[in-house]
Amino acid sequence: MRHIVICTVLLPWLAGCALSEPASGPQYRTEYLYEGPATEEGQACVVRCERVKERCRLTAQTGSADRYKLCEEQAQDEYESCAMRTTSFSERRLCFRKACPVSPDYVSCETPYQACFGNCGGLVWSRRVCEANC
Repeated sequence: MRHIVICTVLLPWLAGCALSEPASGPQYRTEYLYEGPATEEGQACVVRCERVKERCRLTAQTGSADRYKLCEEQAQDEYESCAMRTTSFSERRLCFRKACPVSPDYVSCETPYQACFGNCGGLVWSRRVCEANC
């Protein structure tokens, strides 16, 4: 029995453009279609691929929390350093506290998973889909 699963991953370079200039152009995402292998061995192989992908996602999540904490500390230090160097209220208004990314980057887990899935005998198709400003 073959199973088909649809997953969606937002391309990181397009996400950056969307945040900096939301009305500047189309925003795309990539959809992946997975068709599992027909053999039992292939299906067992895919289960191993999924375990590796889940470990990758957990590592990304942990790393993201650590990077967020470090970013927050650096942002606060940079803001305080700027504020201490100013001599007037108008200069102090030019100081800002940078925003830190909150969500983990799971994109790096997808490519190895897709390769593993294909090596198990499964098929992976992709297509770009315009989401906004099409």
